[in-house]
Amino acid sequence: MSQIKRSVTETTYRYELRRGISSGVIETAIATFLLLIVVRHFEAGPIVKAIVAAGGSLGLLLTPFMVSIVGRLRTHTSRAASKLAFLGAGCFLMAALIPVLPVFTFFSVAGIASLLAMIPLLTQMYQENYPEGERGSRYSKTVMVRTVAAAIFSCAAGWLLSGRMERFPLVLLGFAAAAAFSGRCLARCPTTPLTREGGTHPFRAVRYVREDRLFRVTLIAWMLM
Repeated sequence: MSQIKRSVTETTYRYELRRGISSGVIETAIATFLLLIVVRHFEAGPIVKAIVAAGGSLGLLLTPFMVSIVGRLRTHTSRAASKLAFLGAGCFLMAALIPVLPVFTFFSVAGIASLLAMIPLLTQMYQENYPEGERGSRYSKTVMVRTVAAAIFSCAAGWLLSGRMERFPLVLLGFAAAAAFSGRCLARCPTTPLTREGGTHPFRAVRYVREDRLFRVTLIAWMLM
């Protein structure tokens, strides 16, 4: 491996380890706290609860269009992901500053959707910057950091909200800070512009489901699990 390539790998890995902390914090928003706030503080009905719970799925549904847009603009993948992270930070900040149900619902869903829409951009960054033989090991270490951060933040936020749900804007500010830190880390990861190879249609990659049997079986297993 060349010295330049090794430098790119180490820089990306260093910032990804740091970003693992913010990713763990944000993970608790998706898994626990946004729905907890809706149920315990706002005592919202089933429709609002369903909308908030669907925020992550909405972000995943947006990923093909996000890749298509980034490819058309030939934007660096890390920079595009950084902008999405800052957008998510702004959404959580608005939800914290205007703590009423309609505003909370809209901006919490938009925040989570923005943060999950970056997933294929991160995948491209890993493929580009991590050597094939090291990719799994480096990614797994960032996952461990994320898991520890999620556990610590869950305990802290749970203690903060215990019997005092009116403090939930402080938790939202924590999510905003984590998303902003994530955006800062991503902005410092070196990547190249996403190419338009194979076209820019948002669903062009669906053909791999038909052509690649292993990929097809993996998708089916993932959905079942």
